[in-house]
Amino acid sequence: MTIKKCNHDDLQTLQEVSIETFHDTFKEQNSPENMKTWEKR
Repeated sequence: MTIKKCNHDDLQTLQEVSIETFHDTFKEQNSPENMKTWEKR
């Protein structure tokens, strides 16, 4: 794993990791509809 300062070129990757992490963390506590609502934000 490499930790680095993000720049504009990293935004897509950062967004993908954020969505995946959110989903993995909260999917058991929310309905699929609820998760889709949050992922759209």
